[in-house]
Amino acid sequence: MVRLTELRQEAGLDPAGLAAAAGVPEAMVRAIESGEANRLDHKTVQAISRALRVHPSTIDEFRPALGIDALGETGAGEDAESGARKP
Repeated sequence: MVRLTELRQEAGLDPAGLAAAAGVPEAMVRAIESGEANRLDHKTVQAISRALRVHPSTIDEFRPALGIDALGETGAGEDAESGARKP
């Protein structure tokens, strides 16, 4: 997992450049990177991920919006350690 800022910098983009490439407001990119964005909608997550050419789950800041906690659970009823379905 990687922070959005790192991926953006690796892509050679500043926040304005990523925002333009993703079609989202620059303020949103800055809010995500600073940790101020409390909720992210699916369209924003997908747009930024596409602009960076990475899967959304690889970006730390997007994991809560995808229902993935810090331990890697998907919230889909699978146990993170064993992969077994939860009752």
